[in-house]
Amino acid sequence: MTQTRPDPQKSPIPRYLPFALSATALTLAVLHLSDIFKLDEIGLGLILLATLPWLIPLLRNHVRTLELPFGKVDFLEQRIEKQEERISDQQETIERQQDTINQLVLYSMSYWIFELLSGLYHQTQDGGEYLFRDDGTMDKDLRFLRDRGYLTLDFQVGSLQNGQNLVGVVKLTPAGNHFVELREKFERESHLKK
Repeated sequence: MTQTRPDPQKSPIPRYLPFALSATALTLAVLHLSDIFKLDEIGLGLILLATLPWLIPLLRNHVRTLELPFGKVDFLEQRIEKQEERISDQQETIERQQDTINQLVLYSMSYWIFELLSGLYHQTQDGGEYLFRDDGTMDKDLRFLRDRGYLTLDFQVGSLQNGQNLVGVVKLTPAGNHFVELREKFERESHLKK
């Protein structure tokens, strides 16, 4: 798993703050130590304060909880919250991308060809009839649907007769059934959103 760098624009701490805090604390420590040159609680506190901005990232990665005099810091909980937020953002992105892909696929078929596929689907489901028209376009549309895997290969377009019932002769593949169901569902949902 790759680790990403934190986005400085999203960070609640400005980038310069650790440097400024360290420089200030080190300056105070040098001034404090130069007078007496002994290491007391104040000097140690200033050195700790200078290193704190650099220690926190290390502690976050290796320590679960840190007990301090002013309270408890739970780094694991913070990491879990950030991961959950990232997962949620990624899930939303995936859902938007999937919706876009669905629309591209579902609307890649023209309205007229889809009407033929949908009509065959519904009439087959209802046991009705869907009559072949020898008008020069229906045979091309049937070939298109068959060649793309929406209709089975067990019929010859050239042998169909004008007015012949296509139900039972022309069968949808599972992909054809699924395509009709998905597109109609998507169109219903889109219509409800308007």
